[in-house]
Order: sequence, then structure tokens, then C-alpha cells
Amino acid sequence: MRVLSLEKKILLAFVAGGLLLLGARWFAVESGRAYLAADAKADRLRDAERALLAVELSLRGVESGQRGYLLTGREDYLDPYARALDDVGGQIAEARELLAEQPEAMQLSWKMDSLLRFKLAGPLRSGSGLPQPPRARFSRAAHRKRHPRRGRAPPPPSPAAR
Repeated sequence: MRVLSLEKKILLAFVAGGLLLLGARWFAVESGRAYLAADAKADRLRDAERALLAVELSLRGVESGQRGYLLTGREDYLDPYARALDDVGGQIAEARELLAEQPEAMQLSWKMDSLLRFKLAGPLRSGSGLPQPPRARFSRAAHRKRHPRRGRAPPPPSPAAR
């Protein structure tokens, strides 16, 4: 059996320590890269969430504009409707771009896009012109005929009642 000298033992200890430090450095670098990649992915998902929230807000604008027009017949309600319709396409494209690396999210995005196109091609987007709001059916005269005393002062008492 051969006994190593003290110098060789110290040299082996330094080499083993150096290899251990190299292994720890490799682990730290790889962990840092994985952390940065996960953080970048989380940032992209947050950005996609913001883009989808913008789509939702635009769709609410479409809905409220359409509802306002259909209830009142005033065409100034169509301004937010048209503005929101213009915004929705770009917002969906932005969300799809942010979700490009997520295959399941892309499938849902395409389904959402087809549903939105179907819904947004509704009565106010058709080439046949704007639908007439239901105002004609519920005119004030017709309402007064059905409810003659509502909203008016009571009639003066008749002379015979005095």
C-alpha cells in the first residue's frame, strides 16, 4: 500500500474543491437561466392576459353601443360600437401573437376568434342596413293610451262633486 504525501493530499483537496466549485457554478447558472426563462414566460402570459382583458372591454363597448342604439334608436350610440369593432381585431391579433408558444391556448384562441366573427357579423354589421329600433312599437302615444293617468296630475274635481 502506497501512502500519499502531504503535498499530494493537499493538491487533491484543492482539485476536488475546484471541481465542486465548478459544479456549483454550473448549477447556479442553469438555475438562473431556468428562472429567467420561466419569468419571461410568466411576463408573456401576463401580457396575453392584459390583451384578452382589452378584448373583453372592447366587446363590452360593442355590446353597450349596440344595446344603446337598439333601445333608443339614437345613432350616436353607434360611435363606440364602431370604435370597439375596429379595436377588437387588432387586440385579438396581439393576444394570439403573445400566445403563439402555447398550443392549447392557440386552439382556444382560434375558437374564440371564430365565435367572435360569427357574433360580430350580427344585425348591425350586415349589409342590409341598420335594424330599426323598437321605438315605433312603444311610442309615447301608445303608452299614454294604455296608461292614461301615469305621470300626470290628477284631473280637477268636477263641479258636481263640490
